[in-house]
Amino acid sequence: MDQKSFEDNYVYEQTYWWFLGRRKIVNTLIKKYSGNKADALALDIGCGTGIILNDLKEFSIPVGIDFSKIAMEFAKKRGHKNLICGDACNLPFKNETFDLITILGVLYNKDIKDDDRAIEESCRVLKKEGTIIIDEAAYNSLQSKHNVSVGGVRRYTSSQLIDKCRKYGLRVIKSSYWNVLMLPVFYLIVKLEKYFITGQQYSKLSSIPKVINYILKLYLYLEAFLMKYMRFPFGPSIIIVAKKDGNI
Repeated sequence: MDQKSFEDNYVYEQTYWWFLGRRKIVNTLIKKYSGNKADALALDIGCGTGIILNDLKEFSIPVGIDFSKIAMEFAKKRGHKNLICGDACNLPFKNETFDLITILGVLYNKDIKDDDRAIEESCRVLKKEGTIIIDEAAYNSLQSKHNVSVGGVRRYTSSQLIDKCRKYGLRVIKSSYWNVLMLPVFYLIVKLEKYFITGQQYSKLSSIPKVINYILKLYLYLEAFLMKYMRFPFGPSIIIVAKKDGNI
């Protein structure tokens, strides 16, 4: 991601419906499957501007790592100090360091040269019976010019992510697509791009009417609540919760 993309994220992450909804989903799943331990260590891989580190403070002592020095500066502006500029495929931590790891919208990015290696490294630094949460973009057919502009080079199905987790000794305990109602909208946007948006570099992040933003946020909050009890079989995003088996 470039300077402009990080600037957009820094501004919109605190108010935009999609960011608020994803954070609600992630926090709901952490509370259900990981819990709250005062001395727990949490790692946010690809921490970006540090907004997720804000949330992880509720559950743990958070540490952020990101490949981008620009991201580090934005995370520092949020007041974070436990920050490392480094590669997700070569994590600079000892084995079994963290109780909780989040990887949110990271594996799809071109800066991840080997997504299997990134998952393997995450498993290595995760404690036995520790929790890992992975959120990624779904379906190659939804690859948009916006995704390309922010470095997106791959998307996944639920089964693909589950297989990658199991390959490195992670036991998947929850998987679900999310943002279900927006799936046809996102698909339509991708199709319309071919005719009305000729350039590659553009952002879908822009101000929308407050009432629409509020309604969409409430919808994702409802999904977050329902996800505690069910899984959604389709949607433009996927979230995985897995545990590291004790015998790994």
